[in-house]
Amino acid sequence: FRRLAVHRAEVRVNRRHVALLALLGVILAACSAPAARVSAPPAASASVSGRAPAAAPEPAPAPGLASSRAQLLAGADPSDPTSVAATFARLSWTLDTTTEASEVAAEALLAPLMTPQLAAQVQAGMSTHAGATFLLWRSHQATTVASVVETFDPGAPADTPLMAYRSFAITVTPHGRDGWSGPPATEVEFLTLSRPAPGLPWSISNVT
Repeated sequence: FRRLAVHRAEVRVNRRHVALLALLGVILAACSAPAARVSAPPAASASVSGRAPAAAPEPAPAPGLASSRAQLLAGADPSDPTSVAATFARLSWTLDTTTEASEVAAEALLAPLMTPQLAAQVQAGMSTHAGATFLLWRSHQATTVASVVETFDPGAPADTPLMAYRSFAITVTPHGRDGWSGPPATEVEFLTLSRPAPGLPWSISNVT
């Protein structure tokens, strides 16, 4: 999209350049013409001004832009992997089916909490079609409320200064704008967190 915008800007510059050359030609012709013709309104000027392109409208902001990391982590501790993981798990299932195209699109809004590698993988999956449950919720223009409870995963590796492993039971309840409410659904989500060096904030690097 940025390349297209730059390309359009170049077209506008070229058109202005042509318009200025045409206007210069009109002025030179007027200077060499008889006085009686100089007093007449220069029709060519109207033609030149008519060819000048209108200013291109500013592009509308893309819907569903991701919030900043600080906004997403409001009230959470970025130095605590459990706090970061719990926030991510809750927000990843706090959905608005009227503005989000699918579960993956909703998760993509949390890119500021992910490692660049995971964010790229989620972005690559944006074309994935919404699941049947999401489509059911959308038919009721539903939003969801998610609650998380940390669980113990006996198979998880031990934390290190650069890696941490957390799991949560996430209960999701949909509420439609038409008064409909769906049954709560619970699933367990496993999250891996990482950071480049001790003392830096944690980010989500894998979700299963």
